[in-house]
Amino acid sequence: MVFGKMNPKQAVVNSLFLIGVKSLIGFLVSHNLMELDLVLLGKLLLIVLLGMYFGRKLHQKIEAQRLKTIFGYFVLGMGFFILLKEWMAIN
Repeated sequence: MVFGKMNPKQAVVNSLFLIGVKSLIGFLVSHNLMELDLVLLGKLLLIVLLGMYFGRKLHQKIEAQRLKTIFGYFVLGMGFFILLKEWMAIN
């Protein structure tokens, strides 16, 4: 945000774009493209597109600061969920 002189919304969009590109490249490099489950990929693509659509609608209705707070709590909750899941797998 500081170096690129971006507002928080622009920074989030750029960050998510870079994460997506990096993930796609990693996926393509690590998998044999002939063995892909195209039905599963199609379902995931549909979920992503629906998430983008509803995220855009939500973005238009909620100001940036409140959205940032909600996202922070979501990430915190997911972190606790993953820790609990891993802890349960160990025990």
